[in-house]
Amino acid sequence: MNYYHIDSFTKELFKGNPAGVCILEKEWPTDQTMMDMAAENRHSETAFVLYKEEKYHIRWFAPLSEIYLCGHATLAAAYALFEGEKVDQEKIEFHSNRGILTVAQSNLGLTMDFPLCTLGALEYQPIFDECFKNPPKEVYQANADILFVYDTVEDITDCGFDLAKIAQVPGEGIIITAKGEDCDFVSRCFCPQVGIDEDPVTGSAHTALVSYWKPILGKETFFAKQLSPRGGEMTCEIQGDRVLLSGSAVLYMKGEITL
Repeated sequence: MNYYHIDSFTKELFKGNPAGVCILEKEWPTDQTMMDMAAENRHSETAFVLYKEEKYHIRWFAPLSEIYLCGHATLAAAYALFEGEKVDQEKIEFHSNRGILTVAQSNLGLTMDFPLCTLGALEYQPIFDECFKNPPKEVYQANADILFVYDTVEDITDCGFDLAKIAQVPGEGIIITAKGEDCDFVSRCFCPQVGIDEDPVTGSAHTALVSYWKPILGKETFFAKQLSPRGGEMTCEIQGDRVLLSGSAVLYMKGEITL
């Protein structure tokens, strides 16, 4: 099978979020095999794409589990199909366990059409005070993640995270966010529960982040930055119960996996 290593949500190599993309030839490998491949690839997520019955199907695996939804690996998968596999289409529809996810070529690079995450109320737990240097001022349920809200960019860049404590929080991970200085909002994502210490740039997290920031900032289009050491950025636009996530991608490597 063809294999791609792609940096998503960046125009520069060695920035953004690296993803593995495996273009499957006939059938799905076993879940354990895909998890083992994700661990071998050593990326936060690896996307597995299967073309079957004239449809593209996609699944995402982290080193320790299958993932609920993954933006950067979906962006990478579309880039691999457009640029590597030479799929001659303006957009690709991926069939996933989260429904149909569309990725189109646009003047912003690649634009993904994802379901908007509705935030849920969450009872504050004592462990929340121990995950970062400062306790959050607000907490919400965000699909399989938990969202922590802070006051300043410095709270995000100098968060003093404790991975052992974060790993004790139920779910896939914790998103932290604050209002931006040179952008609308900033964030970071920590997911030791699924074998990812820090996810460099997280498309799926932004389906929840825009839900929080829409009433605060009074807008539906955002320019956001993720402040991990690798860093990355994207444009987000709410359209009803969907959100468009746009960014660029860069190919680092193409190879072949022999199984």
